Formats: sequence, structure tokens, C-alpha cells
Amino acid sequence: MARRVKSNALRDALLHPVRLEVLRRFELGGDQTIGDLAQALPSVPRPSLYRHVNTLLEAGALKVRGVRQGDRGAPERLYALSDATFTFAPKGKERTPDMLRRLYVAMVAAQTAEFEKGLLDGAFPAKYFHVRHSLVHVNDTELAELDTILRRLEELSRNPPKERTSLNLGIALFPVKRRRRR
Repeated sequence: MARRVKSNALRDALLHPVRLEVLRRFELGGDQTIGDLAQALPSVPRPSLYRHVNTLLEAGALKVRGVRQGDRGAPERLYALSDATFTFAPKGKERTPDMLRRLYVAMVAAQTAEFEKGLLDGAFPAKYFHVRHSLVHVNDTELAELDTILRRLEELSRNPPKERTSLNLGIALFPVKRRRRR
């Protein structure tokens, strides 16, 4: 079940492109140590990974699952995603143009990083790559239906069967002003 982010600290922790990429690594690879993350994200220095993981841990996005032998022989913490997914829906005073911009840019940056990695890995079979940009016209009932579909996709992604293909899906819905037809 999606959890709305209410804490400014948690929201701010998640609004960083490297931390979003760290979370993506956990989504794709399951439980990991800092050493695992360092191999998956070679462009991020190990000390930075420690700081980002600690920030996510303190914010509640990650949890410590246990300890295992690291690649250097020393015990390392094994981290896992917390049991919640996060939906950003800033309201009231925190719903500023700057906050909405930061949220959108962080999402696009994380998706772009995943896209670039996929390009380098050659991971884009034609049947799985689709880019769509559409202007849709919905009423409140249809918007609620769309939200239900997206929540179902989130549920399916938590414990996917092995025969499923992992796809990156990023959706940003925002109103646009319609031009009047003459």
C-alpha cells in the first residue's frame, strides 16, 4: 500500500537523484550492502554511498535486514527497502512551485539515470521500450480509476514472480491550460 510522505525530512531525503538511484538499485536487486551498491553505482564514491544510505535509513525509506560477510572480509550491514512505497502529494504551505519543480526534476533525473544505465547495458529489447507523451482529458471518476490502476501496479512490483519483466514507469500528472478553439 502506498504511503503518503508527510515528513519534510523524509520527503527531502527522497528528493535527491543519487538517493533515488540507490532506491532503484534496491528495487531491482533486493537486499544489498554498501559494497553491492558500490559495484552497481561505480560513479558514486563509497563515502557518498554511506551518507546517502544513512540518510535513507534515518528517513525510514530503508531498514537494516541483518549483517553479512563483505567483499573485504569484514561484516557489512545488509540493507533492504522499508515495507512502504512513497507517494508525493505536497499540500498546503509545502505545495510551492519550487517544491513541485524539485519533485518533478528528481523523478525525471532518477528515470534518466536508469535509462542511461539500460542503454549502456544494452537492456532495451524493442518490445519493452515505449515512450509516450499524451494530453489526456479525464473527469474525477476517471482520475480515481487511473490511481487504482497505478496502485495495483505498485502492489504487483513488491513481490514479482520470476517470469515478470521489470519495467521503469514514471508518470507525472499535472493540469495544463487548454487553448480556446476559435
